[in-house]
Amino acid sequence: TRLHQLICNNYFQNYQAMLQVKIATTPEELHEVFAFRYTIYIEELGKTFLQHNEDKKLLQDEFDEDAFHICVYHQAELVGSLRLRYPSVQDAELNHLSIPLALQKKYRLSVLSRMMIKRKYRHSAAILSLMHFTCDKNIRDGIDFGIIEVENYLVPLYKKFGFHVIGQHLNPYQLERTILFINGRDYIHFNSIGSGGAQIFEVMVNDMNQEMIELTINHLNKEKLSHELLTE
Repeated sequence: TRLHQLICNNYFQNYQAMLQVKIATTPEELHEVFAFRYTIYIEELGKTFLQHNEDKKLLQDEFDEDAFHICVYHQAELVGSLRLRYPSVQDAELNHLSIPLALQKKYRLSVLSRMMIKRKYRHSAAILSLMHFTCDKNIRDGIDFGIIEVENYLVPLYKKFGFHVIGQHLNPYQLERTILFINGRDYIHFNSIGSGGAQIFEVMVNDMNQEMIELTINHLNKEKLSHELLTE
């Protein structure tokens, strides 16, 4: 019913207001993030193939040094985190994601990774708060596209946030994953300044999205063909 929907919306908004999102900056905050990752990825999900420190129970790698580590807290408890990087052209992480060099040179790209939410908060506003903060930062920093690689079953979730599917590839661990991107200008379009400008802007967004999809799909198809030839 309409009343039930209003009650649910009010509860969701009130709960979201209780969450705090910020970038970890101090050594203590960063240590907490890496330990949180270890708890989720290694202990809970068993992804022991990821680079981690078993003795210190930390999960971190070479891409953490120049990244923004975005955290969401509920009553001072870390309940979610996400790594955001602004890689340079021919960065190893972009190459791992099969992003064509032509796109790396033409657009400002960000890479979203290590996104995780504590189990009991996975159906709460925590993930939404984390994504809103990240997308807002991308827009403010002039990023054209945010790239993310996810397990295939998570694709519907990311589509709800506005991500577009590019295609699938084998990551460096030889696991099949889906690559998606989000266009920060979509957010600006939804908050457009007028119908005339919005129509022009929408055409630009569609053109950019189509180019991202077509060039990357062609690149992925070439990669797949090369892999098949090598394994024959």
